[in-house]
Amino acid sequence: MSSLATYAVTRNRIKLFGCANEILAGNPQKVVYTLRYLAPLSPSFARHSPGPYPRPFPWSRRSLRIASLLLQMKWTATEVPPMRAKRAPRLEQLEDRLTPSNFGQPWPDPGHLTLSFVRDGTNAGGAPSGLFNLLNSQASTSSWETEILRAFQTWAVNTNANIGVVSDGGQALGTTGAVEGDSRFGDIRMASKVLAPSAVSTASPFSWSGTTWAGNVLLNSLYQFGTNGQAPYDLYTIALHEAGHVFGLQDTNVSSASAMYDSYIGARTGLSAQDIADVQSLYGVRSPDLLNHIYSNHSFSTAALISNDPSQLAFDADISKLGEADYYKITTPLTALLGTWTVKVQTSGLSLLEPSVSVYDASYHLLKSAVASNPLNGNLSITISSALPLSTYYIKVTDATSSVFGIGSYRVYLSYQNLVTTLESNVLFPLVNLVGHLYDTLQTALPLLPAFGANKPDQRFDYVWRDSITDSTDKNFYQIQSPAAPSGTSFVMHAIAWEMDPNGLHPVVHVFDAQQHPIALQVLGNSDGMYSIQIPVMAPSSTYYVEVAALNPNGSNNTGRFVLGIKFDANHAPVKLDTLQSSSLSTASGVNVSTLVMNENALFHFSLGAANGSTSSSAVVTMAIYDQSGNLVFTINAPTSQPPATGVVYLSAGT
Repeated sequence: MSSLATYAVTRNRIKLFGCANEILAGNPQKVVYTLRYLAPLSPSFARHSPGPYPRPFPWSRRSLRIASLLLQMKWTATEVPPMRAKRAPRLEQLEDRLTPSNFGQPWPDPGHLTLSFVRDGTNAGGAPSGLFNLLNSQASTSSWETEILRAFQTWAVNTNANIGVVSDGGQALGTTGAVEGDSRFGDIRMASKVLAPSAVSTASPFSWSGTTWAGNVLLNSLYQFGTNGQAPYDLYTIALHEAGHVFGLQDTNVSSASAMYDSYIGARTGLSAQDIADVQSLYGVRSPDLLNHIYSNHSFSTAALISNDPSQLAFDADISKLGEADYYKITTPLTALLGTWTVKVQTSGLSLLEPSVSVYDASYHLLKSAVASNPLNGNLSITISSALPLSTYYIKVTDATSSVFGIGSYRVYLSYQNLVTTLESNVLFPLVNLVGHLYDTLQTALPLLPAFGANKPDQRFDYVWRDSITDSTDKNFYQIQSPAAPSGTSFVMHAIAWEMDPNGLHPVVHVFDAQQHPIALQVLGNSDGMYSIQIPVMAPSSTYYVEVAALNPNGSNNTGRFVLGIKFDANHAPVKLDTLQSSSLSTASGVNVSTLVMNENALFHFSLGAANGSTSSSAVVTMAIYDQSGNLVFTINAPTSQPPATGVVYLSAGT
């Protein structure tokens, strides 16, 4: 479901406060501002009778002078009614609750997605996750984890995507963090909690809000999930459906052959042809790796040549189809006399490939081999002893299984060691420029190359770039080109930047036209290390410049590594944030309280902006949400001198 409709809610009461911390002569004071609005939206209406968004209650009219307040919010539906087929619950989709998230929007770097299994007790939208307790009652941990991974891998092998398993640090779902690549947990997080009886499961796609709620999958702990038909709901089938949502695909009520069919009708064995076409429209047909393009290295005679330069002793590659074998040729250095050399193949954290690695001598005789048997850890290592200098060896990497775990990316590390020294890679992953002030003006802007090719037929991002801000005066400018398109076509431009390290850089993004004039933009996300913007109309085949700098150059979080993703989108309208109120504050005392009444769980995206009024004094506008017991649930602080601040909060019914 993707349409929306008004729905009056009547159960949960949540108090919302708006206040301004006025900074006058260094003496903070508070002014409380009232928020009033109707919570959303019933998906049962959303499916059949789209309607306008609900209108807010009237706001109190007050004379304002110190700071103006702009609050924007967009919302969507929550719990889903029981599905009709076989009286079973419907496969609920979290994306109906999370905005701004649109179907058909790919992840910025799909080749490096990660997944983690959330430990029990982790805060999952106000309730503890119980994934392990739920699924261990039906199967062993490794068994059900493999079933979930098999579901995600079923999608990934058909397109340019990889999913690596990482550990989960137990941070609350939705905590602020990296859009992708957060070191504390996976981009995709598997969890479980009690949902409405009408919902079997829920999942969320990538969101331009930059929230880490994107990618989360929740199983309803009211139900049992098993393998091989041992429970009411087949775990692989449920995970297959929700994985489709994570990748950006929407439900269908047309074809029951599709894994995205919106009703559970029994266990599935895989994807339909339309499912594969749909995911490939987003991420493309899976393509070979760079070394394969250069060497076509699928035999001894065409083996890719790997030099002993430390920068080449570690590299990434990919098994892009079952039965593929990649060959590499090395020659031991002069320092290898009576020494050893080692080849390591890593898939852990990178993909779900189960690899096999073999080492041959110059005459193609097999010396040693190693085989992985578990997608949860496919790391392998082979050591060759008593190596002679200037000797030729071949390394072969292929799949160890004919299942979906026979496809995926891998990383090779080579090292040489003798009695005195060790020669190994000096490459750090991921690759990031750590030298500042190389392109910190518009005139010295760095031309970026398209991340996935200039003429890609799919909807992947146009540019993905990793870089760093090294000091308080550093800023980076990039030159980009919008795609070619037929006459009359325009693009929505999205740019999103995020920190690569926890508590690292808090970035800001600006965009300039070919004449180096700033372009007006809308901030969709600005929250603790993430900054997301959109520009509604951009011309094709045009030059633009993008600046990334520290949000507060002279404050904290003004240096660090970051990722920048840029996408020109001709297929979707701009994300629309609905304005709830635009008003002003003139007093430093007084409290106004409004009540939000709701009977369903929901994710809300807030954007709060503040600007100085008739005085030049700086101020901080605060919005606070309290539950009916007076507990603080959520706050946003928006300084008058900064772009709008944003946040996403999960509000539970009945609290």
